[in-house]
Amino acid sequence: MPEIEADEPPFAREIVEGTLKPLWDCWSALYRAREKREPLDLDLPERRVMLDEKGRILSVAPRERLDAHKLIEDYMIAANVAAAGMADRAGRPIGFLTFLKVGIPATLVSMVLATGYVALRYL
Repeated sequence: MPEIEADEPPFAREIVEGTLKPLWDCWSALYRAREKREPLDLDLPERRVMLDEKGRILSVAPRERLDAHKLIEDYMIAANVAAAGMADRAGRPIGFLTFLKVGIPATLVSMVLATGYVALRYL
């Protein structure tokens, strides 16, 4: 587990010992197993876009990628693998085309909602 960089952690010591350390230990095992599989690793840098009060772009800069981000990504992948396995065992495998039938419309809806929010909020 990465060290918490603070004189006093922002949460109780029991949370660190009872929750965060086991979470990081489990992630370390997931990460080592992933490295053994040698998957395609698209470690593309994210960008942070800073806007002014009217929504105009002030700056675009690379965003630091922390181990916490990798932890979340790996747990999301593990959840997807588990869900696919459960669906397969239930006789309802989720193939790529099935995913596209649901995934693309869901992505489009969320993009429209996000665009509407930004337009209402900043324009």
